[in-house]
Amino acid sequence: MAPGALMTRLVTTALCAVVALSLIGCSRSSETPEPEPDRLRAVYDVRGRVTMLPDAATPTSEFRVHHEPIPDFRDNFHADPVGMNAMIMPFPLGAGETLEGIEVGHVVLVTFEVLHESETGELVDWRAIRVRRLDDETELDLGRVRRDGDE
Repeated sequence: MAPGALMTRLVTTALCAVVALSLIGCSRSSETPEPEPDRLRAVYDVRGRVTMLPDAATPTSEFRVHHEPIPDFRDNFHADPVGMNAMIMPFPLGAGETLEGIEVGHVVLVTFEVLHESETGELVDWRAIRVRRLDDETELDLGRVRRDGDE
């Protein structure tokens, strides 16, 4: 085999290997990781208004939403719901979730998951797994959780 042909074959083989490894890496990175086996998962939907967006130039910035009350929220997976009043809350973004098209002031529906330790039920972590823009004229109730007997 001529030296030029051998070199062409080696380069072609190397390029094929790089492309194959790149495809393997891409398919793994696009998968949404499942919660760890020792975690319990609860999912909530809440509406709110975006008050802050992450900004690479400001390391302390994050995605924050002034959200409506969440009456069925559990701070412990094994306990009765305690609810969560309206508040400004940070929402770390889950794998693959983006804030494309979302700006400060937009009204959004945030679907977020809360991970709890399986044995104790204690809250371990939370993250936004879906953020969807709503009509900016959507009226929000930014009060407290209403309990039976409240007016």
